[in-house]
Amino acid sequence: MPYHYGPFSRQLYFDVNWLQRKGLVEERTHLADRTGVYREFKLTPNGIREVESLIQKPEFKEVYDIVREVRRKYDEMPLEDLVEFTHREFPAYVGKER
Repeated sequence: MPYHYGPFSRQLYFDVNWLQRKGLVEERTHLADRTGVYREFKLTPNGIREVESLIQKPEFKEVYDIVREVRRKYDEMPLEDLVEFTHREFPAYVGKER
């Protein structure tokens, strides 16, 4: 996927595509006044069941708690602020192509 789709590793888009093909994630496209078109990815009922079975395993419990806290923090940020923050704080992760 082209870099301009977000402040994320390109591999993330391949992973999300794989999850969509497995029926675990669905994509929704939104049009917002301030941000324009953006995509949202949500777990399907099958995806929710899969995640629930994984987080029951002790080795994934800590990861789940970390992800939940990160999501809580970043859900409060406007999309533009999240993109700017990611570019600033994780330049090696996002890559240098612009």
